[in-house]
Amino acid sequence: MFAMTNVFLTGRGGQMQGRKIGDIPLPARMADKTQRKAWQNGLPGPNFALLYKPRAEETMARVCQLTGKRPIRGNSVSHSNIKTKRRFLPNLQEKRFFVPELNREIKLKISTSALRNINKKGVYQYIREVEKERGIRII
Repeated sequence: MFAMTNVFLTGRGGQMQGRKIGDIPLPARMADKTQRKAWQNGLPGPNFALLYKPRAEETMARVCQLTGKRPIRGNSVSHSNIKTKRRFLPNLQEKRFFVPELNREIKLKISTSALRNINKKGVYQYIREVEKERGIRII
């Protein structure tokens, strides 16, 4: 866990006051226990826990919602064969599809290979197929 560190806050006269993060009063809107813990343990900023708290309806960044493709690690290889670590990102596109069976529009972050499958099989059928295969609910 993070240790309590000294923070210097400027007082009214401009002088520096050494205080521990745990001594700083919590903002009023931090009623949630996880937010309080993050703030008291010295995580950066009072809204740190708010920023990194995943919501149920949000999806992970750079992950295809249908195929599950995600970034992979590999090497950049120079002309002199020096290898340095890098990430290969999937080719993701944010697309809106109208699903006539549901009579509504859905927004998906999908890879281009998933887009080709949608073009081939149809959006509703492909999504149902993926839901059955992966055991997840998309729409």
